[in-house]
Amino acid sequence: MPQQQEMSRLTLDLSRQQHRKLKAWTQQAAESVGVVDVPMAVVLRWLVATLTLDPRDDDYGLLARELQRAVLEHLRAEQSHAQDGS
Repeated sequence: MPQQQEMSRLTLDLSRQQHRKLKAWTQQAAESVGVVDVPMAVVLRWLVATLTLDPRDDDYGLLARELQRAVLEHLRAEQSHAQDGS
């Protein structure tokens, strides 16, 4: 019997618009891959796994680097905006 990984729960609050867009995307993805449903949790787990990859060690290294760069750029912009507002 395969050993199950211990899971940790994460709660994520999305705006209604973000939720609708993600749900629409998962419905399109389900149609694209020929399944009834693609759970949002599966997509979010894959995004977290990709974001936390070592860019040197994986087939998705380029994607991981780009995703990490984009997230850091967003965080820096938010920080700069917050400092400008104080």
